[in-house]
Amino acid sequence: YAIEQLARTAEICVQRATEVSPHVHPIGRVFIPQKPFMGDPSTFRRVLKQASSQVAAVQNDVKKQLELVRNHVDTAKADLNTATTELSHAQDDLNAFRLSVFERLSCASPPKYSDLDMWA
Repeated sequence: YAIEQLARTAEICVQRATEVSPHVHPIGRVFIPQKPFMGDPSTFRRVLKQASSQVAAVQNDVKKQLELVRNHVDTAKADLNTATTELSHAQDDLNAFRLSVFERLSCASPPKYSDLDMWA
């Protein structure tokens, strides 16, 4: 029961991740044998081995997808840092331009940046 619940939880988590990111791919149903086989032990071993292989494949796929998502996050973080730096430089350039305009107009004291409500 616990194994089935863990498999279902993994399916749900990946399903939710696919709704958030196009980089995540569904894993599909994970087959967990429901009842022990009463007959041939080799049949039970074969079914168990298949289920184990499927779980291992899903685990590897989820690890790969997690790595892809982490790389995507790192790229987005770097892009945001670059944009923040560029915005800061642009704001500094705008402040310098504003001051130079008032200096050229021979204003005794230019208004503070916060006093200029350009969006009003």
